[in-house]
Amino acid sequence: MVTLCECGCGEATPIADRNERRWGWVKGQPKRFVLGHNTGAHNHGYRAMKLPNGDLVHLHRLRAEAALGKPLPKGADVHHVDENKNNNVSRNLVICQDRAYHSLLHFRLRVLRAGGDPNTQKVCSRCKQPKDFDQFYKVSSTRVHRHRHNYCRECVRERNRLRYRKAA
Repeated sequence: MVTLCECGCGEATPIADRNERRWGWVKGQPKRFVLGHNTGAHNHGYRAMKLPNGDLVHLHRLRAEAALGKPLPKGADVHHVDENKNNNVSRNLVICQDRAYHSLLHFRLRVLRAGGDPNTQKVCSRCKQPKDFDQFYKVSSTRVHRHRHNYCRECVRERNRLRYRKAA
C-alpha cells in the first residue's frame, strides 16, 4: 500500500516501524509525512516544508512557482481562491503582484459575500451591511487616494451618540 506525503510533495511515505502516539504512527501503517516535511501548520496556518538546506518554505508558494515555471517576483503574494490555507491545488492559487492587490481581492470578496456590488459598494465594519461608497466619510489625508472610513455614516453617528452620552 503506497501512501503519498500529506504535505503535497508527491513522495511516497515510509511504513512506520513502531507505534508513536505523538506523531500519529501506527506500526505497519504508512506515515502521514516524509521525514522532515510538513508536520502541521506553520506561520498563520499555512502548510510549510523544510528544504534540504534547513529553510522553511510555504507550500503554496512552491506550488505557485511550479505553475509559473520560475521563482515568484519580489513582493508577489499568493491568494487562495477558496480561502482555505491548506488547499494548495494549482487552480486554487492566484499570484498577486503585491500585497495591495491581494487585499483588494479580499475586499471585493467580502462585499460579494454580503450581497453587494464590489464596484460601487463597501461593507460597514460595524453593521456588516453593504452600502454605497458615498455612505462612508472620506479620510482627510492627501496621501490616501479615495480612501474611506470603515464605518458607514449612520454607524459613526450612533457611535458618537453613545460616546458623548457616556461622557456626560
